[in-house]
Amino acid sequence: MTDTAHAHSLRQRLTDELRRSGNPHSTRWENAFRNVPRERFVSRFTVPTPDGLIEYDVHGPNANQALAAVYSDSTLITRWDSAGTAISSSTTPSLMALMLEQLDAAPGHTVLEVGTGTGYNAALLSTTLGDEAVTTIDVDPVVIENARAALRETGYAPTVIRGDGAHGVPARAPFDRILATCGAHRIPAEWLRQLRPGGILLVNLSFALVRLEVDEHGHAHGPFTDTAAFMTMRHDPNTTEPTARDVLARTSGEPSTTRTAAPLPELAEPSVIFLRALLYPRLRQLTFDHDSGTEQRLYDTETGAWARARRNGADSVTLEQHGSRDLWSELTELVTEWHECGRPEPHHHGLHVTPDGTHILRVDTPTGAVTVREF
Repeated sequence: MTDTAHAHSLRQRLTDELRRSGNPHSTRWENAFRNVPRERFVSRFTVPTPDGLIEYDVHGPNANQALAAVYSDSTLITRWDSAGTAISSSTTPSLMALMLEQLDAAPGHTVLEVGTGTGYNAALLSTTLGDEAVTTIDVDPVVIENARAALRETGYAPTVIRGDGAHGVPARAPFDRILATCGAHRIPAEWLRQLRPGGILLVNLSFALVRLEVDEHGHAHGPFTDTAAFMTMRHDPNTTEPTARDVLARTSGEPSTTRTAAPLPELAEPSVIFLRALLYPRLRQLTFDHDSGTEQRLYDTETGAWARARRNGADSVTLEQHGSRDLWSELTELVTEWHECGRPEPHHHGLHVTPDGTHILRVDTPTGAVTVREF
């Protein structure tokens, strides 16, 4: 069984470490991390390591090792789909703390959390803001039932709803804050409509956090703040994203075109990966080395179009493509724009979302902010 005194000691040590690293820096969130027992929400989980996956159970024979993992700054995977892909987890406490500070929610604010997961983050919100102020939603019935039980057993009673988080919770709106603890491809217009003027939306979009403030006309503006990656928001609990093995299989057929093209080493740049994931969210990319050199594969999950590019040396690739899109040319254009803007990093970008859902990406350059794309 869980050693409560030992868990308490580990919880205080982790919170001290988080404070030293910079987040949480406010007393209210520090107190939340010191008082909410994470092990009550993630009793059985898996931790990925360089040597493979390690499974833990805080109620098992190695409870102390499991508790040490619970109170490390690690992502704890709690649910897998039938293909072996992780679909639910408790993210690193340092990222939780960063997001809670950026959310800037205080007593008197109402918050919608999209992506309940284990319920631990909802408990952090509830202990700080009060149960009545917190609404949390997740599409997965198993995840929701487990979170609801854990919250009840630890004495928290936020409103817990099963549903597609992309639609928000109109019956509980308007909110002062919306926090998405899952990855989104786009900002749903419903979220903007469910925020009060001056309300804040914090969400993982592409591989970065974006913090948007909604104005009195329903427009949302704000910067990308930090790099981050969450599991993608699902609209149906039975749908899954293609795995790397799926992408490899679907890009192994006969091409419809073959040509020599310029290489795109920039596709490995974190800033280009951010832009590619933001502007082409249905595009999957694989890069791997084998005996004949480096190969890149691109696969569009929406149209089935794909590309294979194999290096011929420093100056060219053999490019094979199939389908309705010229994926290599599209990414070449993206890389060219990135260079022309001065190779900006993710935090140099900002986003404007209009009430009808149009996204306008802007970037700060030495000569001022410019619009990069509308999508």
